[in-house]
Amino acid sequence: MIRFALFICGFLVLYYAAPMNCQAGELKTRYALVTYENQDLLREFNDNLRIGYKLYQYVKRRANYTLTDEVKNKIDVVLEKVEVVLDMFPRNVSFNIVLLPDDEDIRKIHQNVYHRNASYIAFFSPKKNTVYLSVDDINLRVLAHEFGHVIVENYFDISPPPKMHELLAQFAAANITD
Repeated sequence: MIRFALFICGFLVLYYAAPMNCQAGELKTRYALVTYENQDLLREFNDNLRIGYKLYQYVKRRANYTLTDEVKNKIDVVLEKVEVVLDMFPRNVSFNIVLLPDDEDIRKIHQNVYHRNASYIAFFSPKKNTVYLSVDDINLRVLAHEFGHVIVENYFDISPPPKMHELLAQFAAANITD
């Protein structure tokens, strides 16, 4: 009985001493594996990504029981909308998304990947097949732009020149409707 009581006390101490909302996580959408530092960052991403009434109707049609469900559905709906805007429907789209707190973190990652400075709020790395997003700066057009890069990269057998890549991503951002 004493051992059981000690076990319960130990468990309660560990449970309540553990920092809340500090665990890193990942979630799998239909197309992407999203990684994030903590639950608060995921919540901020969801709050900052306002997709508008029309697109939200598609999100609502899917099961939205939790924060992660809503984030997964938003990502998938926006990606599918970008496919429609670009009229490109690549098979088996699969990529990674890394949520970062702000543009300074984006700058550091870009420096690490490409060994040059840039002041982006988001970027897609084809060689890592990863979209890096600043949660502070996320909005529908930024997400559509980066997803435009993903779609273009996955649609063509040979990646188009960088200027064409950028033009198509800009077109996706400019023509996404919320």
